[in-house]
Amino acid sequence: MKIKTSNLDRLFSQYIRTKANFTCKACKKNSGIMDCAHIVSRRSTATRWFKANAVCLCRACHMKFTADPFGWVEIVTDWMGEDKLQALRFLSHSGKPPKLLEKIAIGEALIEKIKELGEKPVCGLGKNLKKG
Repeated sequence: MKIKTSNLDRLFSQYIRTKANFTCKACKKNSGIMDCAHIVSRRSTATRWFKANAVCLCRACHMKFTADPFGWVEIVTDWMGEDKLQALRFLSHSGKPPKLLEKIAIGEALIEKIKELGEKPVCGLGKNLKKG
């Protein structure tokens, strides 16, 4: 099932990729298509726009780890440690999804951070924040 994306998702993806200087966290490649890869699935809206829950991956690494969830857990554990990964998982299951006003605040902060990184935000917040 495909998860719908909102403008907030687009801004979050742009921020994660820009912050990483469009460099893959796994293979260090810095050309080609780069994705915002969530550590815990973005189905969990409690951690969907949480900076510690995403890394920049090249499309090849993203597809590789999507097809190998055990390998993904292993490499993420190496990156962040077992304790932080468990805390992220706990938050994803027990945290509350952000309400509309919280989503707007997250989006506004992302827009500012993207601008601080010298980029133009790919979109504004728009009217579809309730969807994502």
